[in-house]
Amino acid sequence: MGANDGTVTNSHYDIDAVLVNGFSGKYVTLGGLFNPAGAGQYNDWLTNGFALDIANYSTTLPGANGTYQASDIAGLKDLLG
Repeated sequence: MGANDGTVTNSHYDIDAVLVNGFSGKYVTLGGLFNPAGAGQYNDWLTNGFALDIANYSTTLPGANGTYQASDIAGLKDLLG
């Protein structure tokens, strides 16, 4: 992959398009954002100035005052992002 002698910030990858240990979308690793069919967090991150807004995921992460509840797999994926 390469080497880095400095600090890497705000670096992410499409977990649904990259193989990690030979599997796609099976493992969540640091920097992985979900992007099923090109319509997920990774695409949002790319098209919104390399930023995600948790308010955009209110249907999968209901909550208020900085507290969110993940009640299904989609909510957990969005919370991890």
